[in-house]
Order: sequence, then C-alpha cells, then structure tokens
Amino acid sequence: MLETFLWKGFRGVRRHDKEQAIQAFLALRHYMKDFADGRSVSGFEVNGERFFVKRYRAPLRLWRPLRRSKERNAMLNEAMWLQRLESGQVAVPQPWLFMERRVGREVETFLVMSEVVGMPLALLEGEAFIEGALRSIEMIGMLHAQGVSHGDCNLYNFLIADEAHSIDFERAAELTPALAEADVQKFFSRIKARGKAHLLEQLAQVYLLVQPRPLFDLCELVATTRAREILPVETRWRCPQFVRVLISEPGV
Repeated sequence: MLETFLWKGFRGVRRHDKEQAIQAFLALRHYMKDFADGRSVSGFEVNGERFFVKRYRAPLRLWRPLRRSKERNAMLNEAMWLQRLESGQVAVPQPWLFMERRVGREVETFLVMSEVVGMPLALLEGEAFIEGALRSIEMIGMLHAQGVSHGDCNLYNFLIADEAHSIDFERAAELTPALAEADVQKFFSRIKARGKAHLLEQLAQVYLLVQPRPLFDLCELVATTRAREILPVETRWRCPQFVRVLISEPGV
C-alpha cells in the first residue's frame, strides 16, 4: 500500500516495506543519466534487491502551473494505474514510490517500481518473436477484460521472459470501444510492420480467448490492417543503465 510522505521538499507516496531500497535510491539518484527530453530510466540493485526508476525533469512554462505539467501528470497517471493493477492477474510492475518537487522553474518527478524481467518484444526474432507476440496480445486482452486501456501498445512495452509483462502505463485510461480498438490496432500495425501480417488472424483468436465479446469489430480491424501499407517505425528506445549498490549494516 502506498502512503503519503514528505521528504526534503519531495512530496509523494511510498511503500514502507521498501524503505531501505527507497532511501538508497534517494541518496544515489544523481547517478541517473539524462536521456532525450529530460527522461531517464535506470535500474538499481540495493543489497540484492532490484528495482527500476523512471525520472522526468523539465522546465515549467509561465503559463503552465505544476498541476498541468504534462510530464508530471503522465507519471502520476502511471503510478495510479500500476497501483490499481498490482492486485490483479496482469503482470505489471509494482509501484514503490511516486515523488515530485518543484525547484525554481523546474519540476522533477520520480516513479520507482519493482523489477520487470524480460526482453522487449521488438528485439526478439523467429519463434521467440511469435511466442512473445501471442503472449502480448493475451496481455492486452486481459487488460481490456479488466476495463483498462494501455494506451501505447508498441512492441517495446511488452517484456517477454517466462511470462509477458506490460510496462509504461503513462497513457492508460478507462476502457472505451475507441480506446480498445486503438490498443489492438497499434499492436497489429507494429506486427505487420515487422513483416508478420500472417500472424494477425492467430493473434485475433488469442485476443478472443480472454475478451470473447470485444467492444469493436475485430474481424474488420484484421482486414483493414492487412490491406494498409505500414512502414517500420523508428524508436528512441535505449537499454536502461543499471547501478549496483551494497550497503553494510551499521557497525559492520
């Protein structure tokens, strides 16, 4: 359970059972590299416990107060949906910490989450890609069955290991017919862009197994996706940096 706190100017919510890892992260956050557009994703290991951190840092405009910051609201939305989903059947990261502060005309926001194991579906090939795609569309169907639209179903947001994990819920929302179709359409389009249009019917059948009454015309979506010309999409995805820390107990 996330609880409200105030720490040296940061406001947010945190899990008390992860106190050691959170305090270590706060002391070491300066090691996080700056990525494009002020975004950074880093992995940490503190005394063997691994977790991931997403950070936004961006200037505030005179006409945009903190509560209207796009970066802050996207992170807050993700924290909210992860908290809602962590007790369900969908494999998503557990939220450990959401915190933010305003320093002058800059806002800094952190989201600390449990480790997510797996390789992005976009980086897989051959049979591993096919199996990962089937697991990923099953994940999308499970989210829809719980009334959740992921909002960004690109192939980098599904991590494949023994099971599929879904990440990056910044654009998640309550499910509507239009959002359900948009989720599946984006996923199908990225599959076709990989030259795997022959998988679309099989993917549709897997979706129907977990969402037998879709909110949109799934057959029509398959047909229109097959008929469209879809070019490969470039991405700015970067493998997260990883920081390992060993903290000795007091007196050791």
